[in-house]
Amino acid sequence: MGELKRYTPLPRGKGLKRARLSAGCSIKGPTGKRRARVNPVNSKRKRERHARNFGAEADAVRGMKCLVTGETPSVPAHVVSVGAGGGRFDIIPLSWDTHAEQHQTGILTFAAKYGIDLRAQADRVALSHEYPLGMRGLARRWTTARTIGNTFEQDLDDYEREALLGWVRRRMEFWWKPCGNGHRTLIRAAIECDLFEDTDDIDFDLGVAIVALCELAGWPS
Repeated sequence: MGELKRYTPLPRGKGLKRARLSAGCSIKGPTGKRRARVNPVNSKRKRERHARNFGAEADAVRGMKCLVTGETPSVPAHVVSVGAGGGRFDIIPLSWDTHAEQHQTGILTFAAKYGIDLRAQADRVALSHEYPLGMRGLARRWTTARTIGNTFEQDLDDYEREALLGWVRRRMEFWWKPCGNGHRTLIRAAIECDLFEDTDDIDFDLGVAIVALCELAGWPS
């Protein structure tokens, strides 16, 4: 097959034109002052993101023993990555070395190697914090808001709402196996004891609040 040859030549391209500054303008701006550098990080958003991902709960976790080595102080390690939506109610205490290993091997591989139910441990840690931190703080905020007429969505943000409902849902599933459908009252009582350890200052109908919370979380089928 012979060489292909174009009979009509392609049009010659034009060179790029260099932009010209209009009269009175310079690289320092029309006022003659050097323009302020654009900050690539929104400091307010960064603080809010750090508070959501760690918060006061992470400070409490640093004083706990590592789940693997028993060392202190610990590093707050997420059992759900921050990129996947994990936050301050999804952390467990690990030493520096085991935390680094978790990042290197991956969460599932790390859990299988040491035989740790990371989700259950994170739920235990979230409940171990004294009020107003942890799940007890979320539950009290939600029940208090119900007594003054606010809705569940208005008092807690999206992450806090899903964290509380997820915790309640997992506790219901835990008690569902030995108790079954006919013992919802006992299951609600167990959740109530977990979330409201001290009820001296509660001035609302706690039973009604727990029933509503369990219904929102959704009973196992």
